[in-house]
Amino acid sequence: MKERYTAIDLFAGAGGMSLGFEQAGFDVLAAVEYDPIHASVHQYNFPKTKVICADVSKISGRDILDKVNKKPGEIDVVFGGPPCQGFSMIGRRLEDDPRNVLLLHFYKIISEIRPKYFVMENVSGLTQGSAKKLLQVVIEEFQGIGYEITLPYRVLDASSFGVPQSRKRLFLYGAYKGYTPVKYPEPTHVPRTIRGEIPTSLGTMQLGTSVEEAIGDLPDVDLFNELLTQDFIQFELNPTSAYAKYLHGLIRDEDDLSAPRITSRNLMTSSMRTKHTAESIKRFLETEQGTIEPVSRFLKLHPEGVCNTLRAGSDSKHGAFTSPRPIH
Repeated sequence: MKERYTAIDLFAGAGGMSLGFEQAGFDVLAAVEYDPIHASVHQYNFPKTKVICADVSKISGRDILDKVNKKPGEIDVVFGGPPCQGFSMIGRRLEDDPRNVLLLHFYKIISEIRPKYFVMENVSGLTQGSAKKLLQVVIEEFQGIGYEITLPYRVLDASSFGVPQSRKRLFLYGAYKGYTPVKYPEPTHVPRTIRGEIPTSLGTMQLGTSVEEAIGDLPDVDLFNELLTQDFIQFELNPTSAYAKYLHGLIRDEDDLSAPRITSRNLMTSSMRTKHTAESIKRFLETEQGTIEPVSRFLKLHPEGVCNTLRAGSDSKHGAFTSPRPIH
């Protein structure tokens, strides 16, 4: 590209959305994240981005612009996923959850930075029940300051775009007056089911990615005793599927405009072993692939299926919901 675009990431976490925008040709100038550990990880992942460790409710758009020497109206896009766990489809749905107010702080920052475009990602529960009223208020506020919202808004499922995870999320697009509104992308893949059923008709679309294609190259961690005391080992992965090869950087995507990352192919991290009891091992082995293990409530991934939605869960103040992790 002769010209790259500029972006700012709010509620940035470790940088998942930053990476997507960088791959699409944006330079993420600044990222705001209140958790210092997440902010540090984001800075490690994006060394050229100005990471601001701050609470979005206690910082202004002007503060962010000053950090990157920009003025209102000069940023191409501001994006982010303001936490709205109170309206999540899991746990207790709490209309008065204070985290839901972050949606309004997202609006406040947009109104002060006044980017040409904004993208907001959120839980699908925001489109239902009483939560829908809050969403409508936010939409009207954006329209009131000159943004055209792409309507009707849509919930997109990651599995419809080649990701081996069933994950439905609301995306809200806004274009400042005078700029062409954004259109929603159409699905590129026919997703598999969690139980591994293959769709009978694909038409012109590709078959969705399976769990096996995504993680089939991972070794059996029980073969490595050092993982009982540390979370990394020297082990060179040899991916076989095109999807895994792409994740490892062995297949170059011509549409990927991100900066290349220097990685070590013979280092596997974040893989510390868990000591399971004989009873747990027996239960897991007896659980049919693509079904829920009744005691732990863990889903046993089907190799030809997709993963269930990976969620953060919530603390004791918000229902003490522990999100079950899948097993395989």
